[in-house]
Amino acid sequence: MKKQNNAQNGHNGSELDKSLGFMVNILARSMKTVLENKLKEYGVTLTQWLVLQGVSELDEGKQTELGKKLDLDNATITRNLDRLEDVDLLKRSQVEGDRRAQSLSLTPKGMRLLPKLNDAANDVNKLAGKGIRIAEVRKLVSDLTTMRKNIEELS
Repeated sequence: MKKQNNAQNGHNGSELDKSLGFMVNILARSMKTVLENKLKEYGVTLTQWLVLQGVSELDEGKQTELGKKLDLDNATITRNLDRLEDVDLLKRSQVEGDRRAQSLSLTPKGMRLLPKLNDAANDVNKLAGKGIRIAEVRKLVSDLTTMRKNIEELS
């Protein structure tokens, strides 16, 4: 039964270049390196871009919601929010009725910069997906999302 499951997953347990986990990890590191180099042009780190994009998607969401969305701990979120606020890319506002909660939103400068950062990320995605049909890339992203949920159930 074990051999059959491995065969179904396309991995026999002995070749790294046929291991899903290994290949996803290598690809993620490579894409991260390329994107970090592109983002340097804008003076933004990968995590800072993720925070800006996350804030834009949350529509003035709270810091705790942002941490959950990005799967980042509170210290990492806070450090990046501080830096982004220092360079006037986002602002924090006190949530009325909750002294501990802060609402997050992009500043006009942040709103102007975010599309450029997203273009850089899209360029890296296009580079990685070169030679693969868009429908296949979408299916892969969907499958990876399912796999992530499967693994998260274990933690």
